[in-house]
Amino acid sequence: LFGPSVAGVRGVSILMGTLGVLFTYLLARRMFDWPTAAIAAFALAVSFWSLMYSRSGQRHITVTVTTLLSFWFLWRSLPPQPGGEHAPKRGMSNFVLAGIFLGIGFYTYFASRGVPLIVVAFGLYLLVWKRDLWQAAWHGLVVMIILALLLAVPLVITLRQQPQAEERVSELAQPITDAANGDFRTMTQYAVTTLSMFTHDGDSEVLYNVPHRPVFGAPGAALFWVGVMVVCVRAFGRVRDSRMAFLLAWLGAGLMPGLLSVPAASLGHTILAQPAAMMFPALAITRGGRWLADQQGGRRYASGAVLVGALIFLGWESVRGIVDYWVVWPADSFNRVLHHSDLHEAAAWLNAHPENRDIAIGSYLVERWDQQMLHLDLRGSGWRIRAYDPRQAQINMAGGGVVVLPAYLDHTWGSESLGRVLQSGVPYALRTDSPPPARDASSVLAAFDNGMTLLGVELHQGQEALEVITAWRAETIIDLSPFPLLSKPPAPGEDDTPRLAIFVQLLDAADQRAAGADGLGVDPYSLQSGDAFRQRMDIPLDQVSSGEYTLVIGLYNPASGERHMIRGSGEDKLIVMAIRVP
Repeated sequence: LFGPSVAGVRGVSILMGTLGVLFTYLLARRMFDWPTAAIAAFALAVSFWSLMYSRSGQRHITVTVTTLLSFWFLWRSLPPQPGGEHAPKRGMSNFVLAGIFLGIGFYTYFASRGVPLIVVAFGLYLLVWKRDLWQAAWHGLVVMIILALLLAVPLVITLRQQPQAEERVSELAQPITDAANGDFRTMTQYAVTTLSMFTHDGDSEVLYNVPHRPVFGAPGAALFWVGVMVVCVRAFGRVRDSRMAFLLAWLGAGLMPGLLSVPAASLGHTILAQPAAMMFPALAITRGGRWLADQQGGRRYASGAVLVGALIFLGWESVRGIVDYWVVWPADSFNRVLHHSDLHEAAAWLNAHPENRDIAIGSYLVERWDQQMLHLDLRGSGWRIRAYDPRQAQINMAGGGVVVLPAYLDHTWGSESLGRVLQSGVPYALRTDSPPPARDASSVLAAFDNGMTLLGVELHQGQEALEVITAWRAETIIDLSPFPLLSKPPAPGEDDTPRLAIFVQLLDAADQRAAGADGLGVDPYSLQSGDAFRQRMDIPLDQVSSGEYTLVIGLYNPASGERHMIRGSGEDKLIVMAIRVP
């Protein structure tokens, strides 16, 4: 609907996150009262947890919206609760809408699979302890579940036809795998960490959190657990409030993936619990105010106590959440790399200096998303973006250009050949790149059938390894087999093996490989006609017997094993020279 742009990527998340705040308010007000709703919604709006997934362009945040809508329609149909502000909406239409949004939720994020468990657990609670409410609601609950399951049928059929699509879930289920093998230590450890995520521990991934940052600060953590105790007492004590039981089931189902998947207490895996978690501190404050109002002489102080408690809690979380999200978390250098912040800022400079639109990006080449990101940020057309790993390669673009290096790849071997620094005082490097020397036909050692030519070989022999530096040129756009842009990590069944690599080998007297190395320090799909690069590889010698060997060089497709031929000779490798290993 929105396309690959900032509005299409982050705008949708921002919209969903904002709707989540609104629906949290509406649901909490229908279930409880407006002070509880206001405190919970405000806490969600400033929470680092919510800000993270409401701005990062990921699908996770949509599950909170579908869940909140489903529960809102559910509670519109239930009979009035003690202290509630709204009369129920009779009829089956709200149960139908609740079931529709519950079913739609299955298509958002895998955590949505826990939502039916909440409804089932709530129904069982009513059946055992609230028979009057069960008699009024069971028909609607059944309709709700049946509709949701019917909407899930296409998804179930698809997953049965493509079982490999679930392998990502299996990869994360280490605690379950260990428990199935009789080792419950992982699950126990993850359960402790997940239950600690509101007080003193948290998600360890810098990609989604300040590592080990708990959801709440000190006041919020205390109020959260007070709220849990209040809810437990109200759900299973003398009064047996069904709203409290529903909230407990919601929290439990939402936190379950945190102890069943890797990493423990993942803010993403437990996102179903996000709106519910904000209601517990709110309930601790408002129920505390009600308790005070019931005490002799306490009524005059009750509203003030609620206001003070809310201000302390929300003030603390506002400062903490906003500072951590906009100041602390983005300052982490590794986090900047993971979220392409360096490239985003470099693109702003490039847009302001578009004289040369030939660009090279330094990266690890594990995927091609750096290039996609830069394409999104660069304005106008005509940009030619290459990618290379400066730990292994040096690049010379055909007409020269600008090289963007993240801080962790600056001062590597591949940066030694670069020219002057174009921008200083930034956590990345912008350097000029010189065009390659004029082509000399007599210097070509081998011209391969895919359009690459080998121009030179440089050797540095040590006791442990033979360093081989090869010089190459793309005479045309290189002829390569198709290589789709893959997800990260690749989806099950997708082959992310590179489609081109250089091999250097030492062959013995029987023409057998004694040692060698292979790899490619540039993305061949990004090279333009006339680009040149140097590749550095080390052949280990520690396991090679002394004697005479022949050094050969060639190109091949690691995905198929097929070698590229040298034009003219028809050979699949170039014999370079004899090498003596002492």
